[in-house]
Amino acid sequence: MKNIENTNIYEADASCFIVRKSDGFVMGESIDLGSADSIDNYEDKEYTQEEYDAFNEKYRIKKINKQIV
Repeated sequence: MKNIENTNIYEADASCFIVRKSDGFVMGESIDLGSADSIDNYEDKEYTQEEYDAFNEKYRIKKINKQIV
């Protein structure tokens, strides 16, 4: 996971989602932390093509031809 310099925004590593450690909730491929939150509460989790497609369908996110390799 990497931090976007001078922001509270973090991006997951390639082919990973950011997942909340406390309950396994998938946040997505990036997160903008609030002032009372910490990146220590999250971790990267590698996803399969099926998990990626299911996440995007659940939240009605349209992606153009992204294939997991």
